[in-house]
Amino acid sequence: MTTTGVPSREVALADNTIGPEEIAAVVAVLEGRWLSADRVTRAFEAEFAGAVGADDAVHVSSGTAALHLAVLALRLKPGDEVIIPSLSFVASAAVCALHGIVPVFADVRSPDDLTLDPDDVRRLVSERTRTSPSTATTPPACGGTPASGNGSPSPRRSRRACCRYRCMRG
Repeated sequence: MTTTGVPSREVALADNTIGPEEIAAVVAVLEGRWLSADRVTRAFEAEFAGAVGADDAVHVSSGTAALHLAVLALRLKPGDEVIIPSLSFVASAAVCALHGIVPVFADVRSPDDLTLDPDDVRRLVSERTRTSPSTATTPPACGGTPASGNGSPSPRRSRRACCRYRCMRG
């Protein structure tokens, strides 16, 4: 129980499962001549682009880098507002700060349902709301808990960027 009387709850940031297949894939890349931009990377980019219906995809080193590129691709400007989950990795807000964008935090549905509350999202939309870099095509997942798009406003889609930001889960 917290000082506010709300029961505390531990939320896992990640629950990664790494088995022999993943280890073998990493070893194969490490034994190759390139650690990035090799045939494995190009194959991943092509497969990812196909999976999300994009013409192209670019790998980056982190979710933070992906969010930065999403802001650029969506042409968000200082003063624009984006709605981001209140339960997310800090990069969601940090990327906004880097670009002078105003993060507006949407709440989750309940302590038992950690998905975005679509009613809260609708309430937070203003004339300055553009989109969320982390929801350019889908609400993010954190700790394996995907956000529900049921009833949420449809964010603008960018033809130049197709970003799916999710905290990693095995």
